Amino acid sequence: MAEDIAEDIAEEITTTVSIIAVDKNVEYGEYVEIKNTSDTEINLKDWQLSSNGESYIFKAINLMPGATVKIGECARNFDVDYYWAHSRAVWTASNNSIQLLDFNEKLIATF
Repeated sequence: MAEDIAEDIAEEITTTVSIIAVDKNVEYGEYVEIKNTSDTEINLKDWQLSSNGESYIFKAINLMPGATVKIGECARNFDVDYYWAHSRAVWTASNNSIQLLDFNEKLIATF
């Protein structure tokens, strides 16, 4: 029964969190922006942004309904909420897709 509930929640999350922007041409690095399109708060703890063998793992971030969060490469990029803290570009280095995975490593979105 608990597994069924978890699957139902994961299925709803799949349709309510998406990658809405990837900007690879920012003065100080790059960023990915995700959005909660649901009417409920979603905890992103242990979710991942992955690309080209690299992953950013979210800390305990509660994404409110309609809210967005930007993950950037560099602390000099003042227009992001959290930093990837990589010494090199991850998303501009290749044409690979960027994947958003939930805490169970289930694919939620691709850009």
